Amino acid sequence: MKILSIHIFSLYQSKPIILSSAFSLSFVSIFQRGTLKDFLNFHSRLVIERVAQDTHAQVQLEKGICYAIANSDKIGVTMICDDEYPKRVAIDFLLKVHNDFKAFIAEKRLDLNIYTNDTDVKYENIATEIEEWQDPSKKDNLMKLQNELNDVTDIMRQNLNELLKREE
Repeated sequence: MKILSIHIFSLYQSKPIILSSAFSLSFVSIFQRGTLKDFLNFHSRLVIERVAQDTHAQVQLEKGICYAIANSDKIGVTMICDDEYPKRVAIDFLLKVHNDFKAFIAEKRLDLNIYTNDTDVKYENIATEIEEWQDPSKKDNLMKLQNELNDVTDIMRQNLNELLKREE
């Protein structure tokens, strides 16, 4: 399970404006990262401009999935990840990024209306968040519980197999 990118958009203009983004592309050669970033930017923008206000969407890409939310406060967030990443955790992550960014712009008193071109709003949390959420089982309590149940089930199966081998 891998998150490739997260984008935060301003939806005030007719075309979505990238305010901040983060990428996790260490698995790709340094020579291919620029091309992959362009691909991720393009698809994120394409998906977010088609998402209705106050909804979320999931779009299957050639390789991976793009999750997106667009809220009435004119802030949109997208995440591109591989097919294995759980949808529920992805939506939770998008909502967390959205709420954190909303608090950030309120604290910094930023006016999103003034941005007409892609820019890099210095939002440092996005880079740390993308790394923290790479393993969804660490951030999602239900996945933690499911993993623990799977471990217990495996142990019980091993114990039963050993009992059967001893014919007890």
